[in-house]
Order: sequence, then C-alpha cells, then structure tokens
Amino acid sequence: MSALSNRPDQNEESKSEGEHANEELGEKQEESDEDEEEEEYEPRYSVKELAEMVLDFYSFLATLHYDPSDLKIPPPVGWPVECLPKGVMRRKSPRTVELMRHLPYFEQAEKSTHVHYKCMLYDYTDATEHDHVRERDKNYFESVGELESIDGDKLDPADMLILAWGYESGGHYLLLDALRGEMTVDVVRYHLLSPEPIEDFFSDLKEAYRSLKLIPCPGRETEEAAWVPEGGQRIEQSAVLAQEDKWGTELDWQFVRQVYREHGWPDAFRRKEAVRAIEDLMALKAEERDTWEEAFY
Repeated sequence: MSALSNRPDQNEESKSEGEHANEELGEKQEESDEDEEEEEYEPRYSVKELAEMVLDFYSFLATLHYDPSDLKIPPPVGWPVECLPKGVMRRKSPRTVELMRHLPYFEQAEKSTHVHYKCMLYDYTDATEHDHVRERDKNYFESVGELESIDGDKLDPADMLILAWGYESGGHYLLLDALRGEMTVDVVRYHLLSPEPIEDFFSDLKEAYRSLKLIPCPGRETEEAAWVPEGGQRIEQSAVLAQEDKWGTELDWQFVRQVYREHGWPDAFRRKEAVRAIEDLMALKAEERDTWEEAFY
C-alpha cells in the first residue's frame, strides 16, 4: 500500500518538474524573441538627430506664418522632466521621453496657428495643457487601432509621439515614431495615410508650403489647396469682390497666393502685412460672402 500510495506523488512531482522546465524554456524563447526584436529595430536616428530635424522644420515655419518669438528651443541637456506631462511620460518608452525632452515647441499664440488643416502642434512644456494632452494621448491610442510601420510591423504606442493633434472631421494628427524615425498622418474620421521617413515627410510638407498647396493664416484654418490651379494672369481685387459665392472659391485662393507672393512668400514673407491685406479684403464683403474659416482652437 505504501508503495502504491507513493506513485501518484512521484508522478505529480515528475509532471511538475517537466512543466517547470517547459516554462523555463518558454521564457528563454520569449527573451530570445525580444532580443531579436530589439536588434531588428535598431534606431535609424539618434534622439538628437530626430530633434534636429523637427527643429529644422519648425524654424522653417517660423519664417512663414508662425511667430519666431514663439519658438522655444530646449537647453543642451533637454527640458527638465518636471516641465513635461507625467501622464503622457508614464505611457512612453524611455527613448520617447528623451525625445520629448529635446524637442523644440511653439508657444501657443493669442491667435491659433496651425501646421495643417485643423491641426495644432503640441507644446509638451505648457503646464496648462498637460491634462488635455494626457487625455488626448490616452484616448487616441486606445481608439485608433493597430498602427503599422513602413515595413508593416505593428507599432507600440509607447514609441509613438503626437507632434500635432487634429480635431473635427478632416483634422490631421501628426504622429512621430521615436524608434524608427517615421511619420504617420491620421485624418480624423477618414483614414490613416501611409507612414513616411521623417526627412521625406518634412521635405514634402515644406514643398507644399512653398508652392502654397497648403495655405496658412494665423487665426484661420489652413487650406488644403492642391486642387487649386495656378492663375495665369494677375487678379484684380475687384474680381474677387464681384463674386457671389461664399468665400473659398478657386479665385479666392489664387488671389491669396498672389498676395502672399507679393509680400515675399516664401523666402522673405512679411506675414503681418499679408494677413492684414487679406483680412481687409474679406471684411469688405463679409456679410455677403462670409470669410475664411476661423480656427476653432
């Protein structure tokens, strides 16, 4: 009886040891897979290089419709972590947090200034916005679903940083992958655009500004005007005012392009003079034609 009674215990012990060994092998395999994944995703750019590319683009914007006095450059050691939103940092990788510390930011001006259609750049050092950016970051990454890299790899939200947030239909979220150095655009309630290398993304965006396929104005929504052909002849103000349709016709945007270029766009843009000229024009027929859509934020 004693020998029989010992057999189940021995079997159980043997089974337990076997399961334990399998678990150890499984853990080692997972660790090996994680190591291979880390090796596969060796960052193409350093944090410093990514921050420098963002600064280059922001400095470009400061020659156009952003006020250069609003551009905030981080100290050489980066922004103190106390300046950044804790609720966002807790959900990000150490590399992403380090990038946040070394990015430049634009202080929010009195009049909203947008980088794309219904699209506002974040200032992670603005303490008054920390609650908002925390909630947007949480809600966005919980609702967006699976994001993919250029190579089709699943992206970890911990590596993704919202550079600019979009609001209302057609607004643009600009997402920076801090690990791979790729940019993804999410057009609110429409679709995700294919990711691009960060240098290509900023190069294309600069060209859209230079060619005025994107037409910005402080306090108003940035117009996506790739659909508007270039005008062949000089447009007289009287022709714009003679229109009966609501503001936003092909002729309107061609006239804005003309005014901007007459005021030095893009290399020596006299922003305040150009904006005043457009605002004065719209005011003449505001009741009949309405005006350029005002920025909601």
